[in-house]
Amino acid sequence: MPSRSIPSCLSPAATSQHLKTATQRELEARGMRLGHRNGMYSAWPPYPNQTIVTPYKGGTLNVDVVDSALKQLVWEGVVTGTVTQNSLDNVQPALDAAVSAAFAKYPVKPSGAK
Repeated sequence: MPSRSIPSCLSPAATSQHLKTATQRELEARGMRLGHRNGMYSAWPPYPNQTIVTPYKGGTLNVDVVDSALKQLVWEGVVTGTVTQNSLDNVQPALDAAVSAAFAKYPVKPSGAK
């Protein structure tokens, strides 16, 4: 199996910023806005001494939607795909497609969508 080369444009910072931009676009289409984890959020009731480790398959994207007033998770979108050389060569379209696939499962549809 040939090794896959990861392009230099796929830095963690660049990937994170592109995911935020794609997520913001999806949220705004639904009349919501992207916020940041000010104050964090937690499960209820809080279990400060509990640690849960969940292994994820490579190519998994998790998107959490949090009610900022309640600081509670209200929805989690999870999509899993295969990382191919084509997706590595076309990182931004691959990330856009993954975010769109996650939000396709979101209960609030974009304005104008049926």
